[in-house]
Amino acid sequence: MLWVGAVVLAIHGIWIVAFLVSGHEVRDFIRIGSSTVTLSQASDVIGLDPTYDYPESRDAEFEGTGYDGQYAYFIAIDPGDARYYIDDPAYRYGRILYPMLARYAAAGDPDVVPWAMIIVNWLAVGIGTIALGALLARRGHSPWWALAFGLYPGLLIALQRDLTEVTAYALVAVAAYLFDYGGRRGVFLAGLAFGLAALSREVTLIFPALYGLSILAGRPNASDQTGARSPRQFLIFTLASFGPWLAWTAVLIVWLGLASRGSDALGLPLAGLLERPWSPVRQPVNLLFIGIPAMALALVAALGFRGGSHRLERFLLLANVLVAIVLASGAGWDAYPAMSRVATGVVVSAILCLPFFQATAGWQRRFVLGASGLALVILPVVLVYPFTEFQV
Repeated sequence: MLWVGAVVLAIHGIWIVAFLVSGHEVRDFIRIGSSTVTLSQASDVIGLDPTYDYPESRDAEFEGTGYDGQYAYFIAIDPGDARYYIDDPAYRYGRILYPMLARYAAAGDPDVVPWAMIIVNWLAVGIGTIALGALLARRGHSPWWALAFGLYPGLLIALQRDLTEVTAYALVAVAAYLFDYGGRRGVFLAGLAFGLAALSREVTLIFPALYGLSILAGRPNASDQTGARSPRQFLIFTLASFGPWLAWTAVLIVWLGLASRGSDALGLPLAGLLERPWSPVRQPVNLLFIGIPAMALALVAALGFRGGSHRLERFLLLANVLVAIVLASGAGWDAYPAMSRVATGVVVSAILCLPFFQATAGWQRRFVLGASGLALVILPVVLVYPFTEFQV
């Protein structure tokens, strides 16, 4: 398990070093918008730096607006006044964990925060890979399948742009391991890990919602194979996994008001595909490298129910495909960086399903392998694109 994590850390580490030595600086990961930093003068540490070459946008209409990582950066360097520079403060502050981890890792030094943001995500992708590899090994399968998580293009995009998905889904992977193999307190510890994940990306609450229901259905923790339904354990787990997010959301509503949720809004099934004008490098790319692979995996998962296998992992995969793919808005289908990151939940749940996929019919296994290969084949493009002229 440690080896698979070491390989992922080495690959991402090499990419980070190559990016920096190719003429880029550490702030280029953040994608700061030149117009965004001038929205206010409330902060002493957020502002236009005349010595910095701000990234250009591929789309002229978004020139100077930057990308999502800048909001985590603003919160990390100035938690109190960052709200004056953020498009949807309550929404962005809802993902508080990653910027706060970076802030504390940097000891509050704004000049060190950009480095801390990279290091936190770099370590997180390794930890998540190790957790999934350990889970697969405990179930009698090769831990090297966890590379599908560590090298997933959407996760690499999140690391390249200092985004919250890496930390969020690494914690989901840790929670999944703890739930089954964490010993006597595994379920509680898993709940805490899920709770932290939700403070980095709220869509991860899909996982504890279904894990919690599985407790009521009699799914035992690996150290407690009684199979008995436990309302008390369900309550403790639910409080641990949903409590931090609910409490923090209440604080944000009082402080900043309700979040608009923006482009994360769910639509009618697959309606997002037709919501915006088609472009050869937008919707078709998402459909080919994300939509089709995800729905192929969902089909194999659904067929397992016909054989009487009602495993939690199958429900997790179907739920993530429903939210990330089927109900995705036009904004999601319009941009590969956005949809690929949200689809990380599909990747995690597919890896959790892997032991059951390998016991299916031959054509279904080929479906799984084909879908996995199709999702990963775009990795070289994701590796190269940040070295091109347009960085947003």
